[in-house]
Order: sequence, then C-alpha cells, then structure tokens
Amino acid sequence: MVTKLISLEKDISRRSSFYCKWQELATEVVWTPAIDGRNPEQVQKTMELLNISEIGELPRSYSGHRGELTPGELGCTLSHLIAIDEFLATKNKFLFILEDDAEPVDINEINRIVEAIQEYDFDLFLLGFRKNVKPNGIVQNLIWKTLFILRIAKPRIDFDRFLLDSLASWKSRRHPTSRASRTAIYSSGFHYGTYGYILNRRAAFELRHLLRTLRLRSDEAISFVNQSMRLKVITSQEPLVRVNSDFESNIRDKSAQAESFMAHGN
Repeated sequence: MVTKLISLEKDISRRSSFYCKWQELATEVVWTPAIDGRNPEQVQKTMELLNISEIGELPRSYSGHRGELTPGELGCTLSHLIAIDEFLATKNKFLFILEDDAEPVDINEINRIVEAIQEYDFDLFLLGFRKNVKPNGIVQNLIWKTLFILRIAKPRIDFDRFLLDSLASWKSRRHPTSRASRTAIYSSGFHYGTYGYILNRRAAFELRHLLRTLRLRSDEAISFVNQSMRLKVITSQEPLVRVNSDFESNIRDKSAQAESFMAHGN
C-alpha cells in the first residue's frame, strides 16, 4: 500500500510532529507537497501539470449549494488531486492518505487494518471521520432524507435503500471484522473527512473525476460519493485517526475550526 502525507512545504513543524506520531506505521510514508492556494503561480503550474484548463461542472445529482472555492480550499483540493493522480499512475491497489495534522488514536489497530486491507469489502475506508449531526428521531430523519432526494434531479435507482438507510441505524449494518483486526467495521452513515482515509483504484478514479471540476473540497467529494452511494464507504466504529487541534487549519481560521470540532464532537 502507498501512504501519502499531504503537507505544505513551509509546515516543517507539522511534519516533524507527524513523523513522531506515525513512526510505527506499518507502511512507508511518502511526502506529497501540498499546493498553496494563495500562490497563483503555483496553482497555475499545478493545473497545467494536471491538464486542467477551466472550472468544470458539478454532477447533475449533486445537491449542495457550492460557490467558488476559497484559495485555501482550492489548494487542498489540488493537493489531494495530485496524490490521487500519482497513485493512479502506478499499479498499486490501495492508497492511504494522511494530512499533516492527523494523529493516530490506536497505531496498532491501524497497522492491523493496513496489513489486512484486502480482507475488507470497500471502495473508501474512513479511518478518520466526522459525522453529520443526527436528527432527533426516525420521522425527522426520513423527512430530511426525502428532502435530500427531492433536491436531486437525476432519478435514483436505489431510492428505497437510501430512504431506509437512517443515520440513527448506521451501526446495524456491520461488516465482518477482519481476522487480523479487533475493530468492528460498519457501512458508513453520513460520514466524511480527509485527514485519514484509504481508497482503492475505483474510488480514486471517482474522486479524481469530481475533484477535477475544482468545484468541491476533497471532504465534500467524499461526502457526495457517500450520500449518493457512488462508492462503498466503510468506517471503524470509532475514529482511529483524529485531527490535532493544536494546529491551525490551513483552510479555515481558528474560530471556524473550533466551531467545526464542537459541531462534530472532535
């Protein structure tokens, strides 16, 4: 498995902290220099490297309300896109992406999963994730999902499955635990996050297609493929990777980052 660390060249202290925390990871970590979205020259060179000439169109089934990416969001999207593009240029089956503010909750369990990764049935495995806030009850949940579906122009073949897949019951759809792992694995509810995830080649192609539009952050692309069931997304019962809140976000200011942590229980 390829493991890529996404980190801005100037963030030496973050990388130093990262390598100390991840030194026992069972795979070699390769640094992929992140793109600084506030540097127009670097952004332009990256777009030329990726052969992206203009902003693309979102999928017809995307239900969000997305404006232009901020410079920080653009840099993040391009950084993940480069890591995925480099992975697809190889013959490797799996890619493990870590951002430089990621820290392991249980490195031994992460290693067990990494070493037994082919035993799991998935396209995208979120080891670090946040959960959208749950509705208070089943009725509110079904109403929320119905509204979500009605906002999608493209008809859904799996309407019934999606409607019955409530946030409150996502843990009931448990995947078999790997023989090498102690952690219970579940089909994802509405989970998202980009600071620690594993993807196969199918997921890499799908995310690359979405990210190349330069209309979605990487976490929004993951949220979309999850909610629209384009990919089979799984999670551990509890996050095995968390965000180091001591570092300021390179995308959002400190207050917005703190609000996000509070909203999602991180």
